[in-house]
Amino acid sequence: MNDSILIREGAIDSLLSHALRSAKAHGKEVIGWLMGFFQKEGVCVSESVPCTKYRFQSRFGAEADPTQEAEIASLYPRNVGIVGLYHSHPFAMRLEGGHFRRISSLDDIFHSSTDDSMLRARSSRRKNYLSIVTNGIDYSCYVMKKGSKEIEPALVGEIPYKNSLQSYHSNFSIHLEEEMENVELKDAIRKISWELMDRAKKDLKQEGLSIEKGTFNRHRFRSRQKSTEITPENMLSFDKGNDSIKGEAHISLSPVVYTALEDEKEINIAMKEEILDNIAYLLWKLSLSKTPAMRRRWSRVEIHLGNVEIDESESLPKKRFQTPEREITIKRS
Repeated sequence: MNDSILIREGAIDSLLSHALRSAKAHGKEVIGWLMGFFQKEGVCVSESVPCTKYRFQSRFGAEADPTQEAEIASLYPRNVGIVGLYHSHPFAMRLEGGHFRRISSLDDIFHSSTDDSMLRARSSRRKNYLSIVTNGIDYSCYVMKKGSKEIEPALVGEIPYKNSLQSYHSNFSIHLEEEMENVELKDAIRKISWELMDRAKKDLKQEGLSIEKGTFNRHRFRSRQKSTEITPENMLSFDKGNDSIKGEAHISLSPVVYTALEDEKEINIAMKEEILDNIAYLLWKLSLSKTPAMRRRWSRVEIHLGNVEIDESESLPKKRFQTPEREITIKRS
């Protein structure tokens, strides 16, 4: 048993159930992600998340839609999230009487050359990246050690991440103004979004951050009803002139990162990446919402971006998007 590889029993139960349910229903391979965090010499898995969007899916192979992996990764702060993959081998299941039943004599748990290639590529970016293969009843776990190596992880009831990770906190604000001539509103939104990301990257490259160790709270969101703290609103605004649009962007963030490391340089890098992640996430949420169709004359448009907060009440800290009370405010001419 490898005590540096810890997996919560509930995460194993969940992926076994996912694989067996699919094998019995349609005999197709399934994929999912192992969620947790890396430590100095090991990895902890707290959750397993099933894939629900596939590029293709058959009895002998499957490929997840990469957009779903990106969406799942975006729900977790830096240094927490995807630490491995799992997939099933349902081909030891035979259709009998309208249902798939397992052929017990067939060895269906192994790490193929394709699995090795995947694990090698992902392990090159992060040591101790995990791969689990299951038939829905049993499973095997692998890491890359000069080729894939089967290991026996330690199964535990709970993995309190607060005992292993330290939280670090910072604050970051940015204000940007841009005068744009002869553009439509949708183009102005796109332009100031690009400028905002570019400006944030430059500011973070040139300036240091004040980072403090934090204490864990059950919830980190600020309730609109209970909070007396006035926080600058994250917003894009546009004022229309005769032949131009003046755009402004206001962003104020309180990012949190989690790490088992104590290297100040690495913590600083993680914090800056987390800030850029959060800005990109807010702008991505904007791109998914409906931008106003300005068929009537207008003088000012405000697009409220909401905020990103951290919920520490579950088995892993997760980002929560706080929607604004009103997404778009339009002042007509």
